Amino acid sequence: MIPSRRNMNDAGHPSSNAVSTTLTVPTFNAVDRKLWFLRLDLFFQHQHIFDEFDKLHMALSAMPDEMVADLWDFLPNALNLPDPFTTFKHLCLKRTAQTKDQRILQALMNEELNDDKPSQFLRRLQRLLGGASDDIVESLFFSKLPLPIRTALVPFQDRPLIERAELADQIAAV
Repeated sequence: MIPSRRNMNDAGHPSSNAVSTTLTVPTFNAVDRKLWFLRLDLFFQHQHIFDEFDKLHMALSAMPDEMVADLWDFLPNALNLPDPFTTFKHLCLKRTAQTKDQRILQALMNEELNDDKPSQFLRRLQRLLGGASDDIVESLFFSKLPLPIRTALVPFQDRPLIERAELADQIAAV
C-alpha cells in the first residue's frame, strides 16, 4: 500500500482512517522511458492520483534500483520541491535521453524487421528516429525489408510510405 500524504498524521505515519488499496503501476520500460512516463501519466489520470509526492513515490517504487541510483542526487531535496514528480520525470528523461546521432546509429545497426509486420517496424523506426527526415526513415525502412517485398513494392513508389508499409504487410502475409 502506498499511503497518500493526505492520509498521514502529523508524525508522517499513515493515519488510522487511511484507505488500504493496492495499485499496480505500469511496468518500467528501460528501452523507452518516454513511453513509460506517458503510460504512467495516463495511469495517474485514470486512478485520479494528482498528488506529486504520491506520483513520485509510485514511480520510484516501479523503477529498478540501478535506475534510481543514477538519480540519487535528486532524492534528498525532492520533498522540498512544489512539483517533485514532474521535476523527477524531466530530470530522468534528460539524463537518459539518447542523442539524435545515437538513435540513428541504433536504428542502422540494431533494428531489424524480425517477426514484426512491416508497418509495425516502420512505426518503431519513426519513433526511434523522431526528427529525422522522411527520406532517411524511408531508406532505412526499405533497406531492412526482404528483397522480394521491396521488389513487389516498386510499382507503388508514388504512394505514401505508410500505404506501402501496409501493402508490405499484405505481401508478407502471403
